[in-house]
Amino acid sequence: MLPVILSGYRPRADGSWSVTLSTNILKKNEKEAIDNMHQQLCCILIKDSDIVKDEVDAFDSVNLEIIDTKQSQSQRLRNVLFRLWEQEGSVGDSKKDYDNRMEQLIAHYKGKLV
Repeated sequence: MLPVILSGYRPRADGSWSVTLSTNILKKNEKEAIDNMHQQLCCILIKDSDIVKDEVDAFDSVNLEIIDTKQSQSQRLRNVLFRLWEQEGSVGDSKKDYDNRMEQLIAHYKGKLV
């Protein structure tokens, strides 16, 4: 268990959230534990008051192996096109930009059909 301060959160293009947690100075074993979890699917319990046994039991029952975190190719493409829209200055509506780019992509491959 590690006390933290919820120091930030923001939405991501795919609908998920980025959460930033701040800690006090970590002991060596705490830092190693966090290092081992970096970029790994893990589970956290955030609460601003005492944690009761039922909450610990529910937390312990989470099976991370059954959580599907893989995005479909279409979701990945949508996210990439959204980031491209952002990098190009966020001009206009992102949905219209996505629709236009998808139509261009479809037309490109449709033109290759015999």
